[in-house]
This record gives sequence, C-alpha cells and structure tokens, in this order.
Amino acid sequence: LEIRLLVAFIAGALGLVVALAFAARQGNAFLDVGREGNRLREIDFAVTSVYLALRTAESGQRGYLISGSDTYLVPYRIAIADVGTRIAEAKALAADDPPTLQALTALEPHIGALLSALAANVELRRQQGFEAAQAMALSDRGIAAMRTIRLGWESMHADLSARAAAARERIRGYYDD
Repeated sequence: LEIRLLVAFIAGALGLVVALAFAARQGNAFLDVGREGNRLREIDFAVTSVYLALRTAESGQRGYLISGSDTYLVPYRIAIADVGTRIAEAKALAADDPPTLQALTALEPHIGALLSALAANVELRRQQGFEAAQAMALSDRGIAAMRTIRLGWESMHADLSARAAAARERIRGYYDD
C-alpha cells in the first residue's frame, strides 16, 4: 500500500511538473506573440511619424510660398529639424525587420530630394518672389519625390499592419485553444 501511494504521489507530481512546463511554454509563446505585435506597431508608428513630418514640412513650405508669411515656416523648420531623428528612430526600431529597413533605406534618397526641393522653393520665394517659386513648385521635382515617399509609406504601413493583425489573430488562437 505504501509503495502504491508513493508511486501515485510521484506520478501526480510528475504530471503537475509536465502541466506546469506546458503552461509556462504556452505562456511564453503567448507573450512572444504579444511582444511581436507591439514591436510591429512601434515600427509602424515610427515610419508614420517620418511620413507625417515630411507632410508637415511640405504643408508649411506651401503656406509660405503662397502667403510669403514667415509664420508658415515655423512648422516647416520644426519638421525639417525633426525628420532626421525620426528616420534614425524608425531605422533603429526596424533593425531586426529587414523588409521595413530596406524600404526605409530605399526612401532616403527620395526624402533627400524632397527636402532639397522644399528648401529650394523657400529660398526662391524669399529671394525672387512668388512667381519664381511657383514655377519651381510646378516643376514636379518635389511632387515626384513625395509621391514615391507616400507609396513607400503606404506599402510599409500595409505590411506592418497586416503582420500586427496576424499576431493579434495568433493571440486569439491561444484563447480559443
């Protein structure tokens, strides 16, 4: 009787250890999926902040070109000063996400072209007036760069959102199992 009781106790203890190990493994997998979803959302936020900074710079520049008022240069200057930091933050977050890192890197020449076009338009407006700046703005130089940036951002945003949604679905799967 004592041996059977001891064997039952040991079997129960082993069963408990196996159950705890399984629960810990499943719990860690659940947490990993949650962390992955959060990481993807952080990258998406960082990539979006780059795009929004560029849109702000473009909008401020446009306001200045139309009005000639330095008031519009305030958001332009803030965005221009901020965009480099935002790109660096997005690239740092995407360091272990090759598709996003490649897409960001591919956009950098277009970002440089846009910033150059915006600065040239502002300087032309300041030096030669509205008509000269309008002619430069209509040349499509900045528009082409911004179109490429927008398409790149849309692609990254769609990819990151889809992968974050897939992570959410995997988390739901843990609840359904």
